[in-house]
Amino acid sequence: MLQDITLEPITHQDSKFIRRIEFSAYGMRLNVDPKLLSKDSRYDKLRYKIKQHDYLKIVHNGKIIGTVLGLQFPKHYTLYYIALDLSYRHQGYGTQVLNHFLSTKSNLWIHVPEGDTDLLNWYRSRGFIVSHTVYRKWASYWKDCELQQPTSAWVLHYQGVPHVN
Repeated sequence: MLQDITLEPITHQDSKFIRRIEFSAYGMRLNVDPKLLSKDSRYDKLRYKIKQHDYLKIVHNGKIIGTVLGLQFPKHYTLYYIALDLSYRHQGYGTQVLNHFLSTKSNLWIHVPEGDTDLLNWYRSRGFIVSHTVYRKWASYWKDCELQQPTSAWVLHYQGVPHVN
């Protein structure tokens, strides 16, 4: 299903590219100063410490254009996010990644930061519905970094039939 992109494991050498992409995807929208993460090695430790997660880079023509974070549970797979560099959005790359996970994982669940209605509607248009809300255990970490990340997320699961407005 992946046509002109690949999903590859993230290495420590990728950290400066990954940090920039994840900030452009989430930090800028939330009015966070991008310089905060470059000064905070706790971010790197948090990301690379979770080996049981699928923490992948999205690569197009040899360039890292995004990241994906997911985790396999006994009865479902949770996709925490697909983060794309702003210059690669609205070109079908996110849809390719989502379709890849839909075809390779059973019982797919998605986390959407509570309040991000644009992202919520994007997933709804692809057949997901809201199941419940979760409160993130690591919210205090983001507070320590002075990031204004949401502390809760909508959990969506795949229905198989796109939502019609």
